Amino acid sequence: MVRGNAAQAAALVAVAAVTMAGCSAPTPSARQAVTVWPTATTPTIGQSPPAPAAPQTTQARPAPVVAAPITADQMLDAPVPSLCDHPAGRLVGGTLPAVQHVEINEQDGAWRTEQFASWTAPDGSPVAALAFNCNHGGVGWPDRIVFYGPGPVVLAAVDVSDLTHGSREQIRRLRVDGDGVRVEVAGIREQGECEACASGDAVLRYRWTGTEARGSVVTRYSAAEAAKKAVAAGYRGDSAEMDRLFTGSARSQAQYLKVRPGESWVFQHCQPSTTAPGDYECVFDLQGGGRTSGAFPTLTKTGYATWQVTQLQFEGE
Repeated sequence: MVRGNAAQAAALVAVAAVTMAGCSAPTPSARQAVTVWPTATTPTIGQSPPAPAAPQTTQARPAPVVAAPITADQMLDAPVPSLCDHPAGRLVGGTLPAVQHVEINEQDGAWRTEQFASWTAPDGSPVAALAFNCNHGGVGWPDRIVFYGPGPVVLAAVDVSDLTHGSREQIRRLRVDGDGVRVEVAGIREQGECEACASGDAVLRYRWTGTEARGSVVTRYSAAEAAKKAVAAGYRGDSAEMDRLFTGSARSQAQYLKVRPGESWVFQHCQPSTTAPGDYECVFDLQGGGRTSGAFPTLTKTGYATWQVTQLQFEGE
């Protein structure tokens, strides 16, 4: 019995030792991971952990309503503001019944593809532009562009000559260009030209800002600009450009536009030819290097925004 009691006592001592060991501070290697509940406060002993937060849901935004584009057919009976000092009205079949001198710019009957453009503004609203010609009994005025919103309703009207500063500009073509419209304009009167023989061309760009039709000049074409490009091509010896910009005997003469180091051709002016209507005679002076010389190209317009040097003469050394 004593031996049995001793054995039981030893067992109790061992159990107590294990229990006390569990209550002692753990060594760094024996530390246990502590679960941190994702709540604003740490639960106290005896509390159950909080239920996981319900997943948040966001309500899907409704897709923006995209208005239908404005079509060319809608233009046939569209309203028209006052143009060229004529009263406003509404088109019937593309013309104003009460005003015979305001109509859609036909451009050889291809107005739906050449004189009309429809696009979407940055705010998602549809916008359209339509070109008009107008006159006062045969005296042509610069073409106008009317901008339309859904309906169609008139947003604004512009006179292209406000940018080109000619007198009888004609719109050749409208093309959608991003959030705006690109406009090809012909018949811009250059310095020294009569109204009937205006030869300048340009590319304009307009966009509807939400409050106005804002325009800018993208490129301007004239005999003077063409002459500068032609002389520069000869100066550089650019054969491909010389083939494009010179024709006939002028092409063989273009090689003499090359100059010595330190010299350059300086543009002076261009003026309508007094002997060949429609042609332009231009003047360049050679400067630098001490030589006195002049180059005199004659240019002929061969199409929209295109010119060619048909004659090239030199004077001096």
